[in-house]
Amino acid sequence: MRNAVAVIMLLLVAVTSTQPVLAGEGAEGQVGAIPNGARMELRLKDKQKLRGFKGAASATGFKFVDQQGGEREVAYADVVSAKPMGKSHLTRNVVIIVAVGVAILAAVVGIEYARCGPLGCGKI
Repeated sequence: MRNAVAVIMLLLVAVTSTQPVLAGEGAEGQVGAIPNGARMELRLKDKQKLRGFKGAASATGFKFVDQQGGEREVAYADVVSAKPMGKSHLTRNVVIIVAVGVAILAAVVGIEYARCGPLGCGKI
């Protein structure tokens, strides 16, 4: 039993450690997966973290527009990781708040109906 668990864990470590190589996920692949004009976050080899928008790509790098509008050329060799920045969850949060409000209103109306009947309290 111990040997089986050890072998499974060894295989799991081996598969997860080679996964980026198998998927072709280098800096160029990560940046290439992000469409032009999309918001992104870059981590560079000099420990900088940049947030902005992806511009046109070339063979050696791509244009990066920061949030103040400054444009710079970033080489793929300087990038440690690149990931798209998702949209805010404002719409989702508003829908959740409205749904909770409707549920509370329905509960109050249901309790009042059960307590007083369809005509209301003292209406006969």
